[in-house]
Amino acid sequence: MNAVQQDVHAILQLGEGQIAKAAQALIDGARQEADEKLSAELSRLEALKAVNPNIRDDELSAIESNRQQVMESLSQAGWRLDALRLIVVTHQ
Repeated sequence: MNAVQQDVHAILQLGEGQIAKAAQALIDGARQEADEKLSAELSRLEALKAVNPNIRDDELSAIESNRQQVMESLSQAGWRLDALRLIVVTHQ
């Protein structure tokens, strides 16, 4: 195992840049989709409130608060390597 340890570390470092770019693209897409969907829901409720007095202000506040929390969480999102499976074959 010690014989391949340096090679594994080198491969992981090379892949890290590529993975970071791909992960950031996924996170950016998730942020955009979340913002669109939650903003649309907020707009829908605001339009409904204009014709329906049963829509309470706290419902609108809850949706806006939820949107802000989701956006903040996605801003802090990142990637991490949870596991690595390595098969080493030795010839004897």
